Amino acid sequence: MRKPTPCIDCNKPSYGVRCRSCMILYRRENATSRREGYQRFWYIKKKYNMSEDEFWAYWTANHGKCYICVKQMEMPKKQRGQNLDSCCIDHDHQTGKVRGLLCSGCNKGIGLLGDDPKIIRQALEYLSV
Repeated sequence: MRKPTPCIDCNKPSYGVRCRSCMILYRRENATSRREGYQRFWYIKKKYNMSEDEFWAYWTANHGKCYICVKQMEMPKKQRGQNLDSCCIDHDHQTGKVRGLLCSGCNKGIGLLGDDPKIIRQALEYLSV
């Protein structure tokens, strides 16, 4: 008969790396993180017709920084109300073509100005005064 060894999480005797209760928690936590990643890229594929590889190509092209303000971005969390440095996929609303990755603040700014270059230039002139 095998001799029990201590669980790596709680030190209770177990016949594997983890005891039964710790193994259940470990599997639940890891399944959730894998599922969230899958759901994120499923949504990106559905909404923007962009594969996971294309997303990471945009991400690595600018080293995970916003294309406008060059601030380091973070992946969005699964919650309402994202931080202003959360990553957003910027796209043309008429054609659906992806333009790049922006931080949430820059993406909202462009959106609130109606994606209109004329209005954005006028805002730039206003700020230059």
